[in-house]
Amino acid sequence: MTIQEALTKAREGGYQHDFKHREPGLRAGVLGFHTFSTMHVDPLFLAPACWHALGRTLGWQHERVWRGQWQQCMDHLAHGNTPVSFFAHL
Repeated sequence: MTIQEALTKAREGGYQHDFKHREPGLRAGVLGFHTFSTMHVDPLFLAPACWHALGRTLGWQHERVWRGQWQQCMDHLAHGNTPVSFFAHL
């Protein structure tokens, strides 16, 4: 599934978000002279309401299922992977 397909399904499930202003994604960068990098993840990937709505359209009947997918996405991103690669296996 593509991110756009997931967003369409989340909308079908009742999630309200203005997706048209830009393509959601992940941006990485370095802060000043620090040796660590930072990541900005689009808020919709963090929003439980988005995952709940997506779960409605995908038939995830139990809260533990959509919450589990939400957590797997966060873990996937925390390991340096992209939202695109996560949604590709969904």
